[in-house]
Amino acid sequence: MLLVVFAVGALYHRRRARLLGTQPVAREETGRGAKSSIRTDIFGVSSEPDLPSSPHMWAVTLEQLLQLRDLARKQAQSKGADFSMWTMRDVNEEILKPFCSQHSTSWALQHNGPAGLRAEVFVSHAWGEPFDLFVESVAAAFSRDLEKPTLWICALALVQSDDAAVIAAQLGPPDAPLSQSPFVRALHQCSRFLVARNPNDDLYTRMWCVCEIYFADQLGFVPKQTMVIGPDNFAGAESSCLDATCYDVGDRVRIMSAVLGEGRDKLDRVKRVDKLISRFRSFAPDKVTEFPPSRSRRVSHA
Repeated sequence: MLLVVFAVGALYHRRRARLLGTQPVAREETGRGAKSSIRTDIFGVSSEPDLPSSPHMWAVTLEQLLQLRDLARKQAQSKGADFSMWTMRDVNEEILKPFCSQHSTSWALQHNGPAGLRAEVFVSHAWGEPFDLFVESVAAAFSRDLEKPTLWICALALVQSDDAAVIAAQLGPPDAPLSQSPFVRALHQCSRFLVARNPNDDLYTRMWCVCEIYFADQLGFVPKQTMVIGPDNFAGAESSCLDATCYDVGDRVRIMSAVLGEGRDKLDRVKRVDKLISRFRSFAPDKVTEFPPSRSRRVSHA
């Protein structure tokens, strides 16, 4: 029985390495076993070395995001479609899935070489957003930055595919803690958290966006290392994080289990997340927004 479990685990990790265009690196070569190499916080999230197999190395530059927009615009025009109506889902179907299938890796790793590119800003967004507006909002957020930060955007970081097994191989085993998902591992290594709102979809009716705001809070990004961009169309929405939906029922259960925790303070935890969601929905640059005290639990990356 143990041999079967070991074999399945080895197969999973080999498939994941192939999908991401990486190969396992020996422990002795990377120093992953050394105490000075990795620090683990109370959520089991580690400060990882800069290996191509580490999710925080799957970033893109702003210029690469703009290039994707140009490519998507040309594709829409070739189909006689109105590009302003294209969402991230459309870009995924028309551009990213065929690209990932052709190159057997993600948009990010294909464009930045096998070593990858370290992420500085984690971008939280919903795929129903108008893609052109999303890119414009992100570009505007850093318009005054002399040096543009690198961006972790899930659609570009992960291999996109219609094969559920390909997606599952990247997200990890269903019984693995969320802190070990590529989303949380990447977030932990970033220096800023960017929330990109849009006029089509309320981010916080999406369970993975709830997951991201929860861990951003727990890792101490909120409020001082958080930016909120895009229109506030859902400022008056009152739905709770408990109402959020997810394509995969199993993912929804995992995320809600993380948010609720195992203690007796489940109601307080939900109230805190809902309060953050309300602040993010209604945030306006010309208004003072009060946030709950920061968790300040992040671990130094030094």
